[in-house]
Amino acid sequence: MELQPVSYSVDGREFTGLLADGSGGRKVPGILVAHEAGGLAAHTKERARILAELGFVAFAADLFGETGLDLERARAHSLALRDDVPELRARMRAALGVLERHDHVDSGRLAAIGYCFGGAAAIELARDGAAIVAIAGFHAGILPGTAADNERIRGKVLLCHGADDPAVAPARKRSTTRRSTAKKS
Repeated sequence: MELQPVSYSVDGREFTGLLADGSGGRKVPGILVAHEAGGLAAHTKERARILAELGFVAFAADLFGETGLDLERARAHSLALRDDVPELRARMRAALGVLERHDHVDSGRLAAIGYCFGGAAAIELARDGAAIVAIAGFHAGILPGTAADNERIRGKVLLCHGADDPAVAPARKRSTTRRSTAKKS
């Protein structure tokens, strides 16, 4: 499955994500894939490819606007976005817009997933009230949120953390609990 670069902008700044279309030309769910703190790299690209092979349209978001970053530069980007949640949400909304506008995406069936920093980004997109039906975070570095933030989450949330994960403190693993407002199917 080939990944196609798709450019988009946020407040005049350019970003380039990668789209994988496994739809076969029909309307299918779209899945936004948010990258780890290291930036849009091999792991995120492979996840988008796998999701497309399963029949979805997947978009690997670019949250930094740069690629090929060294560890120090990538860390600076991720820390800056953790400190500026409105900016993180704006970048995720713009990336979700790429999926919503794609001809083969059923815009009523959108999801967001992420790994580590990307898991936090997916949760922040949901906290922003995005019309996504499912959110999954893996080893997600959850950012502190308010009860009001969590009430804006429309979709179902799955967070996967190892009990012995040293990078995510136990208190942060529990900070995104909420009651589901999604209809049971």
